[in-house]
Amino acid sequence: RVEDANELLETMERLADDFQDDSLRPSAKCYNTMIWMYAKQGKPHQAESILMEMLQSSNKNLEMDLWSWNGVLTAWAEAGDANAESHIQRLIQQLEQKVEEEDAESGRKYSEILTASIYNKLLGCYAQPPKNKSREGARMAAEKAQA
Repeated sequence: RVEDANELLETMERLADDFQDDSLRPSAKCYNTMIWMYAKQGKPHQAESILMEMLQSSNKNLEMDLWSWNGVLTAWAEAGDANAESHIQRLIQQLEQKVEEEDAESGRKYSEILTASIYNKLLGCYAQPPKNKSREGARMAAEKAQA
């Protein structure tokens, strides 16, 4: 049950704050598990919310990886949401911006995350039956996936 798992994640964060002990904080694996649980339940908003928590976290030990981003993109790609493409495009642009801003001190290697599989999520959305799909977005995804 995803709600119970989410409550446990919040409890771990609260305990880490209360005891000032970062070893009690959830790991990236914990967060990724939550992202993928939401993705499999067709809840892309919640999956993205977990990713945003990871991005805003001051926990330097919290290493996002391809699974973090791919889980959220998968959630959007498989949700059947009419605006999935725009959500995926926005997330990809955010990741591209992170690559440009990459800070050696951050310890987060966004350039290692930005792979063809990320762009393939957007291409997958455009492979769905047409629902006012943007040709510009499809062209952008195809060019990036080939790069």
